[in-house]
Amino acid sequence: MESNDQKKYPRVLVISAASLNSHSATGITLVNLYKGWPLDKIAQVYCEETPPDHKICTNYMQFSNKDVPFVNIVRRIVKGSEFRRSSVPNVKAANANNIQGIQNKPTFLPGNAAAWADTIPIRLSPQFWQWVTEYDPEVIYSVLGSIRILDIVLTVSKKLSVPVVPHFMDDWPSTTYQNSLGQFFPRILLTSKLRSVLKRSPYRMAISELMAKEYNQRFGPRFSAFMNCIDTTIVDQSLSNNTDTLVLWYVGNVNNCRSNLLKDIAESALNLYKEGIRIKIKVFAGVVSRQIHDELVIPPVMSVEADFTDEHLKSVRKFADGFIHVDDFSAINMQYFRLSLSAKLPLYLSAGLPIFAYGPDSSGSIKYISNHDCGITVTERNLVLIKDSLRRLACSPELRQRLGGNCRQVAIKLHDASIERKRFKDVLSNSAEVHVQ
Repeated sequence: MESNDQKKYPRVLVISAASLNSHSATGITLVNLYKGWPLDKIAQVYCEETPPDHKICTNYMQFSNKDVPFVNIVRRIVKGSEFRRSSVPNVKAANANNIQGIQNKPTFLPGNAAAWADTIPIRLSPQFWQWVTEYDPEVIYSVLGSIRILDIVLTVSKKLSVPVVPHFMDDWPSTTYQNSLGQFFPRILLTSKLRSVLKRSPYRMAISELMAKEYNQRFGPRFSAFMNCIDTTIVDQSLSNNTDTLVLWYVGNVNNCRSNLLKDIAESALNLYKEGIRIKIKVFAGVVSRQIHDELVIPPVMSVEADFTDEHLKSVRKFADGFIHVDDFSAINMQYFRLSLSAKLPLYLSAGLPIFAYGPDSSGSIKYISNHDCGITVTERNLVLIKDSLRRLACSPELRQRLGGNCRQVAIKLHDASIERKRFKDVLSNSAEVHVQ
């Protein structure tokens, strides 16, 4: 029997909507967990527009609506757009030197129609079966999330007798197809397929300890937590920001909701600025709309910066005193994310700087920050509370040092890539050894 240190890398087939790239929170988590996986031992079936990062995976196939009979007809009726497969001739996987253009366009159906469209059975092509059979996976890894993905996972698992390791990143089993009575049947089908997948899962993963604990009770045992991980040696811990201004960085996508929450913080910072307490917020949001960009430029307290890079992370302690995390207060998002953990938190924690967290106390990320004493949390939309909390953080270097130290300890203990990738590999390796019919 091999020890855990000697466990081999199994041939894993990743099936998910998100591809193995850093264009989404899910993609970032997948890339960080699979970094260093042998390229001949990983393949992916994905749905989104952007292909996998070739440093992580060069053997992949894009799932298309052409695999679902009648969907294109339905979508055209409601003025949707057609999807096109991204695969190369002769059923060979795409690679860095041979990629056909992907011309996906987002497609949307009215709520009930979209839910019912998801129930249409898939039809995996002979081309797909030749590709996946030649690869011969030993284990399937999937973040699931929809009837369509569940269907693909089940079909491949049953035909090839391959075990499945599901990884739950949000509480979609409790929230999907819940908007109306018209989604009753899709809801029943989703639940049935999920149960079937779990029967083929010797081990299961959750995105947080909170989720793992609840899912062990809800779905049965064998859930363990696997969060986003990071190289904890990247940040230069010797640096420090010695200015008299409290500088807070926000890193991540910004939609209308997050823009409004960041503006709440900026408004409070502006009021403190008038009292002589200087706070500067820098938003690293990548590509944003002109409207959101203009809304977030609030001199002299908030600016929008260029893309966040590894160089920013390495030297962050020289230029910043902390980070900002915001979570949506809407009812649907509070339910969807209550067990989740933001993919960017490990990055924040690794810097050893405190976090200013603004969001509902039901949020899994807000709870994580609070429970580990890694920052100051404001859990209601109250500008007075935001202002008072910012004042505390700005006026107490000792508080910032204590909270930042806690962040660093949590990063090393729970998010260190060298440890988490080995644990991750071992679970997939152990799963691959389990025979399923």
